[in-house]
Amino acid sequence: MEQGSQRRRRQVHDAGGQSLSLVDVGEGVVLCPLMEQLDLGAVRSCSLRPDDVLLCTYPRSGTHWTWELMRMLVKDRTDSDATEKEAAMLEWRWQGELESLPSPRILNSHLLFAQLPADVLAKGTKVVMVYRDPKDVAVSFYNLHRYGPWYGYEGRFEHWLPLFMEGKVDWGGYGEYLRDWERVMEQHPQLSVHLIAYEQLMEDPIAELTRLSRFLGKAHDVSFLQAVSDACAIDKMRERKKENYMGRHLPDDGAYFMYRKGGSGGWKEWFTVDMSEQFDRHWAQVMSGTKVFASLL
Repeated sequence: MEQGSQRRRRQVHDAGGQSLSLVDVGEGVVLCPLMEQLDLGAVRSCSLRPDDVLLCTYPRSGTHWTWELMRMLVKDRTDSDATEKEAAMLEWRWQGELESLPSPRILNSHLLFAQLPADVLAKGTKVVMVYRDPKDVAVSFYNLHRYGPWYGYEGRFEHWLPLFMEGKVDWGGYGEYLRDWERVMEQHPQLSVHLIAYEQLMEDPIAELTRLSRFLGKAHDVSFLQAVSDACAIDKMRERKKENYMGRHLPDDGAYFMYRKGGSGGWKEWFTVDMSEQFDRHWAQVMSGTKVFASLL
């Protein structure tokens, strides 16, 4: 991979003058500073296995939760080892590290489709794609930026929000990410994609887990699906994160900002009426004409 010294560090300034540290990994892709060593070419050439499943999400859309659910469904068990989602993240791990993971692998990424392994199309890899209310995504992403030490950010939400709306955060704009997936699914109807609405998964987990289980080639009964749902409750996941990550990338209270409330509608505590209306106008413009993700309008 290219050395970090060759990368371009980027300081993005919010409306209040506070800076957010990001890194340009080339080809106009701006990511979290932890991924400074990323080689996009290596990701695209990554070899996928026949039984791999790829979880694709925009940041803060329920990736950790869904990854844990998928892992339990695929392995037919509700206990959890110390392996974390980040160990199977395409833009974070070296090729050798990914190769060392036992099959079946639940890989994950926030990258756009064109940046993913070519094998996704060539080998017909199953893809699970999760989407979430954009205002809740914004609040969760802000808190990650505010409390993730690698970002060095101390700004206020109202000053940060324009960065999110304009796509000046890591992994780019959320609306653009969704529109990209809509185009991909239209252009490649043979691609096996299972869509999950975060809010629907929260509202009726058994029904959604039944759909997901079938997509993954399983036929679990309701009692097992309930056990999976219970095992992936936010409090239990938060404790596992704290145990697994303490003393590494996360500070002592790091589990808080990685796994926040795990709910929906919390944005109402953060947006003023004016902020909400401005966001709605912007979102409607960005998502105009969408069909797949019309429920988010």
